[in-house]
Amino acid sequence: MILATHHVEEIVPAFTHVLVLKGGRVLAAGEKGKVLTSRILSKAFAAVIRVRQQRGRYELSVVPRAGAVV
Repeated sequence: MILATHHVEEIVPAFTHVLVLKGGRVLAAGEKGKVLTSRILSKAFAAVIRVRQQRGRYELSVVPRAGAVV
């Protein structure tokens, strides 16, 4: 099964591997826990990203940049 999404919250525990693309190229691929990291997703989205994992589910939050209007 393949799931294409921009939302890590949609990735259910049944998935074991992920592929992260940026600009049509592979940025990272492999085991979900090793790829869905704040560092990799910050590169993918060109923003400061925090990723949390809880009970097999992932949650992403964007950290506002200094001086950004929220």
